[in-house]
Amino acid sequence: MKKLGETKPELKSTVVAVFIASEENSSITGIGVDALVKNGLLDKLKNGPLFWIDTADKQPCIGTGGMIPWKVHVTGKLFHSGLPHKAINALELGMEAVKEIQLRFYKHFPAHPKEKDYGFATPSTMKPTQWSYPGGGINQIPGECTIAGDVRLTPFYNVADVLKKLQEYVDDINLNIEKLDSRGPVSHYVLPDENMRGRYVFSFFEC
Repeated sequence: MKKLGETKPELKSTVVAVFIASEENSSITGIGVDALVKNGLLDKLKNGPLFWIDTADKQPCIGTGGMIPWKVHVTGKLFHSGLPHKAINALELGMEAVKEIQLRFYKHFPAHPKEKDYGFATPSTMKPTQWSYPGGGINQIPGECTIAGDVRLTPFYNVADVLKKLQEYVDDINLNIEKLDSRGPVSHYVLPDENMRGRYVFSFFEC
């Protein structure tokens, strides 16, 4: 960076220095990268392609994959756990739907041959990292929950293609939700007598 500042060569790419005051901090918000994003100071970097060079602790290294944060809100039907046949268990529905999305993701975005050439430790991944629900008694089957996670995408795949595919997966699951694997003889995601179906709402967000 010092050399670039001193010599000011003509470059084909733009070089931006970001000094982070809160590396992987989650307890104190509003500083570091959070503050830069809030004030729009990283907006010019969003259109990519972007090569993020991290100085690490010994030598520069290149980040292994872009991050696409996602969350899904699952809607079922709250009911007493003694009568599970009258409920749509949002936790079970969430588990099965996320599993189905992961299976499809890895089918369409498998390990890319070039990852080995460039020394990538892992291929692209899609997985849940957080889970929350409104709470309730141990004898209540929850009627809703929210699952969040991220996609880590190596640069050999197009982000727009991934976003499109993920939404297609969710749309198809919602249309065919009764075809998902269930958990036991009274576990189901559709209540025909009540004209009620479990539902999956998928969205993307910024960190």
